[in-house]
Amino acid sequence: MVHVERTLPGVAVVRLDNPPVNALSRPTRTALAAALAELEADVGVRCLVLTGTGDKAFCAGADLSEQLELSAEAKPAYVQEVEDLIRRLAEFPCPVLGALSGHILGAGLDLALACDLRMARAGARLGVSGVNVGLISSTTRLVRLLGESRAKDMCLTGRQVPVEEAAAWGLVHRVVAPEAFRETALEWAGEIAAKPPLSARRVKAAINRTLDLPLTEALGRQQEDLLWLMGTADHREAVASFLEKRKPQFTGT
Repeated sequence: MVHVERTLPGVAVVRLDNPPVNALSRPTRTALAAALAELEADVGVRCLVLTGTGDKAFCAGADLSEQLELSAEAKPAYVQEVEDLIRRLAEFPCPVLGALSGHILGAGLDLALACDLRMARAGARLGVSGVNVGLISSTTRLVRLLGESRAKDMCLTGRQVPVEEAAAWGLVHRVVAPEAFRETALEWAGEIAAKPPLSARRVKAAINRTLDLPLTEALGRQQEDLLWLMGTADHREAVASFLEKRKPQFTGT
């Protein structure tokens, strides 16, 4: 249901594999959670790429047949399990690139929103499917990313937004032709993995934790992070390699 590939130094590719649309069935959720847990503990992972098998859908959301079979008593645990998985992805320690290999719908959009960066295959569509089946999804993360107006457009209509429109909104960062999709994802991930890993992790954590802080407190946290990073070996190596005009060798210390 989920495959982990090591293709470049510092890059781990996690690929959903639940044909035909990579739905988040229980086995897929369990496998994805296990993969994230294993990779979290690997300090050699400097960028995580999350993608899907095939070009039809990155992830078309929850397995609706599974939902219908849930008893009233089982529903709270199911909802919490899905949210815990998405939160785990959002809080993954190093940067996460969502390589959205096809349509991104429902809970699949929630997974994409939990990624730090998003690139999508040309021709893909993004949609909040909850309202179409009498449910709710994506409202919190989507409104923080897009603002109230555009989030309401997607969440109240359930329409599938063309990827070009999503890119204009800032919902995805890059739209990539199918023939260049994998190469572009690995190139972008490799660029991130080549940065000082402690700095990249602190940048991600700093942005995430200061979103809701008052400006003065957020700036104070930023100064704390800066001072800590100034004492790292990787910072000294970055400066030395720049002055010596050579490729840096970062150790994550």
